[in-house]
Amino acid sequence: MVQLLVVPAVELLRFYVGVSSRFLTGTLSGRLDKYVDWNRSKMEKTWPVLQVKTRLNRAEAFVLGRAVASSAAWEALFSVRQHLASVHANNQLRSMEQQAPLVIHAGFPFNDDTTLTVYGKRTCLYRLNCQKEWAIFAMAVAECKPPLEMSNLILESDEPWAVEAMTGGAPRGVRPPHFNPLLLDDEEDLLVDDVPADGRLPRLAVLQHGSPFSGFKQLTFHQRRPEAPLRANEPDGHIDVPVSTLTMNEGQQTEEAKGNLGVSDFLNHTEDVGRNLERFLDVLEYLQRRTSSRGWVIETRIRDESIRSGQHWITFFPDPIGSRTRWHWIDEANAGRRRRQLICAEIKLGQDGPFFYLMEMELGPTEPKRQCTLLVYTPDFQWMDDEVQDELLQLTVLRRRWPDIENKWKKDDEYWRAQDLFSKIKVDRVQHPNSKSKRRRKLLGR
Repeated sequence: MVQLLVVPAVELLRFYVGVSSRFLTGTLSGRLDKYVDWNRSKMEKTWPVLQVKTRLNRAEAFVLGRAVASSAAWEALFSVRQHLASVHANNQLRSMEQQAPLVIHAGFPFNDDTTLTVYGKRTCLYRLNCQKEWAIFAMAVAECKPPLEMSNLILESDEPWAVEAMTGGAPRGVRPPHFNPLLLDDEEDLLVDDVPADGRLPRLAVLQHGSPFSGFKQLTFHQRRPEAPLRANEPDGHIDVPVSTLTMNEGQQTEEAKGNLGVSDFLNHTEDVGRNLERFLDVLEYLQRRTSSRGWVIETRIRDESIRSGQHWITFFPDPIGSRTRWHWIDEANAGRRRRQLICAEIKLGQDGPFFYLMEMELGPTEPKRQCTLLVYTPDFQWMDDEVQDELLQLTVLRRRWPDIENKWKKDDEYWRAQDLFSKIKVDRVQHPNSKSKRRRKLLGR
């Protein structure tokens, strides 16, 4: 049995701090003070209070709030930059041959025991007297389950709430114009370039969905801001700015930056599983029990963005940068907007196959229950490549339903993409049986 786990320091940094691209940059450069005033941040009994300088998403606020609440989290957050700065300063006094390498030192932001879910492989650390010492090398950490240091977090800001002036109120001047990034439908494949971002435009958030921290859902966020003065009744102007390229760099008010839309990566915590998907997971459990004696193996496929439910994985429909499509979002009352979920069950009938797949999508709260389970298989019932699955999901988003070879497409390139896809796979729709009927008892008896 393997007793050791090896986790690269850079992976610890990515998992515990890298909830957004700007936070990784701020941690390595020592510029997290751009987002929070540490001198005014404090503890109010057991509640951390963050004095924020700019808008933070909940994952970012959690990382900073944890540092206020825990000395171990504070050390883990700031020791990365301190180590790099110390090595760099010492290297200035040494000859080239004596200089130490600039490597990332990172640790866990807590001192207690935890349970980690990792992706990795078994590797041999060393051999001694014909004995091998094995370890699991973690290429990626997927989930961590330590108890949280807090259950409430206060975000305090000097920026007042935005309040409109009532009729007859005293307006305070005219609002400045609002600049909107103009993304056209045919600009879905914009490239990311090394240029400054247009400081007038709001940045484009690219969400990576997951649920890495156990108990994050139970964390309550509180906002504390001063009262706002009345704004002008006169509406502000809206100016569309055509977007020519995307960039990860910071915004500037220069001629070179105009039309460059800034992009930031954020980790969006998603723990809830759609209700209709929970029923599909029950079906998979039932199917596994009924077919285990036949040697069937049922696993759910994982993509770059996934959450775990028991032994199965729930993934998300893709979100192309620059697309105006909104079907792949689900709006929930009191929960905001999140990515539409799906399950791809891979069913193997023997050790080496054959394979077939069952795919189930999440439905929105107001959507009619007309979608069905999709049966997918290759012409020779072999394993389906990840690229083929991704293309199927991309076309599903464009179609707003499961695609079919008979579909008509608005654009020629979409038509040829569909033709290429359906030369590699076959699909069939499986209607959901009535829960009151006895048909479900006969499905496996055929």
